[in-house]
Amino acid sequence: MRFVHQVPLNRLKLREDEFSWQGFYMKDPHFFLRRDKKRTEDFTDLILGNLSDEEVSALLSEFIIRTGGITGDRMVFRVISSAGEPKENIVAVFDSLHEIVRTSIRNISLALKDCFLDFDGGNWKMVFLLS
Repeated sequence: MRFVHQVPLNRLKLREDEFSWQGFYMKDPHFFLRRDKKRTEDFTDLILGNLSDEEVSALLSEFIIRTGGITGDRMVFRVISSAGEPKENIVAVFDSLHEIVRTSIRNISLALKDCFLDFDGGNWKMVFLLS
């Protein structure tokens, strides 16, 4: 596991159950993160709330650190869009999430090698390959 530039580690509230970790931000009740415990590369929920991309990147960095870091070579956001979404919306989400994750992983001393969309079960997921 690789670690950290300087990332504040006390802004998120964490909860966990048998299957996942969940992250909440008290300053924005619409922000929510969830990470699978069995497949730790899988982030199953990412609700950005009303925060800037910079703030979301910092909170995502904290969430990654506090839930075990990154131990493999990928991160997968399971559902970023449904199949029926207009192409422009999917591209906008892709562009925004690309910047958020790129900044977030840089905060924890990782680099982005590649990222792509993958169609899975009627939804688009976003896969980030790390180095």
